[in-house]
Amino acid sequence: MVSADGIDRPRFRVRSIDRGRMRGGAAVRRLTALLLMSCCGDAGAPPRCAVTGACTLAEAGRAAGIAIGVAAAPGDPDVEALVTREFGALSLEGELLWKIVHPSRERWDFEAADRTLAWAAEHHLATTATHFVWDQAVGIAGTPEWVKEITDPDELRAVMREHLRTLSTRYGGRITRWNVVNEPHRYFDDTLYPNHFHRVLGPDYIAEAFEIAAEEAPRSERWLNEILTEYEPRKADALVRLAADLVSRGVPIDGVSLQGHLFVGDAEWELVTDTLKRLSDLGLQTGFSEVDVPVLPFSANRLEIQANRTVRLIDACLAAPRCDSITWWGVNDGASWLNWFLAPGLAPLLFDDALAPKPAYHAAKQRLLVGR
Repeated sequence: MVSADGIDRPRFRVRSIDRGRMRGGAAVRRLTALLLMSCCGDAGAPPRCAVTGACTLAEAGRAAGIAIGVAAAPGDPDVEALVTREFGALSLEGELLWKIVHPSRERWDFEAADRTLAWAAEHHLATTATHFVWDQAVGIAGTPEWVKEITDPDELRAVMREHLRTLSTRYGGRITRWNVVNEPHRYFDDTLYPNHFHRVLGPDYIAEAFEIAAEEAPRSERWLNEILTEYEPRKADALVRLAADLVSRGVPIDGVSLQGHLFVGDAEWELVTDTLKRLSDLGLQTGFSEVDVPVLPFSANRLEIQANRTVRLIDACLAAPRCDSITWWGVNDGASWLNWFLAPGLAPLLFDDALAPKPAYHAAKQRLLVGR
């Protein structure tokens, strides 16, 4: 989509100008139908490529009204070709984390983000920036020590604004979506994690982060992102309560994503579907942001198990009227972060080490072609 200022901005979805009028209404459905007709034939009908069996994953997703994304970066020509062929959206896995792009107060390092966002723009990929606020206990979280040394609330707010303003000035419309707050709750219960932003700004730091994002990065969608709600009902309830509170207070939030890391086998699928529907009922967009489906090496029929779980995840998204995106957290098994975070050999992604599509890829594409 080319804006009035001449910037080509891929979008995940049709964004509402008047959310109150458009929320849940026939207007959104009519606009979606028109978009699907323009790219894929009559809305609700199989896309033209289905006749020949040559659909890509992105084309199958568009037919179902879902943007199919992946966390990836340029550098390997074979991976680049696969990503630009099979996916329509790109998540920046680490290039815009504070500790990478802004490692010290006076130092910025834009090299990796410049490269990845230029590549995404060249291939018209919608983009998700991860993450504006993320400070969990794990060492991979993005908040550098210099930020954690700030104890004055006004100073921290000023630094947050300056950080996001700098990135927005540099990248602007090339960032389709920001994960504004990532993993706000404790991993295994329903309470907010007492991270640095919580300690300094108080429990309403989440609303403050969204207000800052609306003011400093107004051309990007603003999302809340959470992990492990697929297994824990109390945590899923807490996420919905948090989202409902933000919406009720007029906080400028566009969507809530479940990460979709299926670390411990089959999710509680009814819970997942219900969570997405409840978030949709709030007028928010929903989706899966970091999908991987690991299977133990000694599991019998492990690739069939993986394919079945992948289809169940897609089923959950298709059952929620505002679920608009599914992003896999990596391109191929050999490059998955789970190889070092959990264990090698879990084969969690859609393509194997040689970039060949696995049964989960084919199952995902077939399910998307069936549609909602």
